[in-house]
This record gives sequence, C-alpha cells and structure tokens, in this order.
Amino acid sequence: MRNTLITLVFILVGAIVLYQFVPDRDAGPVAGPSEKTDAPEPPEPLKQNTVQKTGPRVIAPVQFAQPFAEHASQLERIEPRQPLTPPTPVDTTPRATLLHRPKVVAAGMVSYKQGVLTFEDIDPVRPEEMCDGPTGDPWPCGIIARTAFRNFLRGRALACVVSQGQWDDGVVASCLVGKQDPAAWLVSHGWSRASRQSTYGKMHAEARAQSKGLYGGDPRQPLDLIDSQIEPAIGLDDTESVVSPAPDSPTEPL
Repeated sequence: MRNTLITLVFILVGAIVLYQFVPDRDAGPVAGPSEKTDAPEPPEPLKQNTVQKTGPRVIAPVQFAQPFAEHASQLERIEPRQPLTPPTPVDTTPRATLLHRPKVVAAGMVSYKQGVLTFEDIDPVRPEEMCDGPTGDPWPCGIIARTAFRNFLRGRALACVVSQGQWDDGVVASCLVGKQDPAAWLVSHGWSRASRQSTYGKMHAEARAQSKGLYGGDPRQPLDLIDSQIEPAIGLDDTESVVSPAPDSPTEPL
C-alpha cells in the first residue's frame, strides 16, 4: 500500500513537470531568450500636469535673409495703405458744466458761490436802470426785466462752458437751459441788448422794431385802468327806485 502511494505521487509530479514544458498549440511558437520579438513595447503612461518642452523651430536664416540682404539697395519704402475702417473723429469741443440753483441778479446775470456769471454776446440790464415809455414817462425796466428773466428760468440749472479756475469773482460764458439759449430768449423778447459784433444782432433789431421789452411802454397795468374795471358799489342814491307810501295818504283801519 505504501509503495502504491509513493508511485502515484511520482506519477503526479512527473505529469506536472511535463505540463509546464509542453508548448500551447494556440499560443504559437515560443521565442527563446536570445531571440528578439517584433512586438512593440507598450508606451509608458504620460504623467498628468506635465508640459512637453520643445525647442524653437530651426529655420534656414541664410535662405530667409538672403533676398533682403542681397538686394537691399533696390528696396523702396512706400506709404502705408489707408485704414479699412475710417477713424472715429475726436470731439475736441469743451464740455459744459452743469450749474445748479442759479440766483438771478439781473437780466443776463446769475450769481453762484464762485462769483457772478454773465451771458456771452449780450449787455445785461441792471435792476436800477429806468426806461422812457412812448409817452416819455419813466418806468423801472431793469427790475421788470429781471423779474421776466426769473419767470423764464424758474430755478433751472444752466449748462455753461466754464474752464476750471476761470471764475475770479466773475466769468463770461455761453449757457443753455435744456436745449434753449437764455441769452437768445432775453434779446428776442427785448429784455437785454446784444453787444457789438454779436450773433444776436438780428434778434435785437427785430425786438426794437416791434417795441418789445425795453423798447415798449410800462407793461404794468395803469391804476386808472384798474379802477375803471371795478364795478361801482351801490350808494344811497340808488334807493330812489324803491317805492314808499306817501305820508298824507289815508291808512286803512285795522
């Protein structure tokens, strides 16, 4: 029995050894240790977050520089071509400054904390100025012109072209109220005079010809006209129409 077991063990070991050395029919021929196979080696895995550094591309400097260096004397500089897109014009006009809460001191003059601003191309009318009407009676045209200008302005802000540091207690500038020129309004309504060589000369002549503002009469309504428009009060004389009984007429007994 013992000999039989030993025999079986040797047979099993021999079978295992033979199985290791017997080639596989489906795997093809096995290369020996000295033989080289043509199978490509598997590529090494690329490491993440790595940048492959490559050198500059090599060119032939003689080939590229040869035409320019050889024929440099024959080259001629020409004018650059015009841009395909027309250039945007640059606005060089001075920007207006917005001045809030103007205080009217005269027809054509406003006051700010920096100083007094006078409109350009007009002669302001001072409040103390007096004008002669068609009948020769003087009337305070300066005060009325200032009031008319206040009613026109109504505390609106002025957009004036004033440079920095140009005030010095007074400045002359052109202004706008929204899209309206206040200086043109004053001259066209006769509440101011256009200065010499002014752009408002035609407006001044038309206002003077039409007797507007300073060139007309006192726009205030006369007192006698106001009194004539008031209805007279009923007086004692108006009671004559009331019928009263005669004192001598007999009375009926009660």
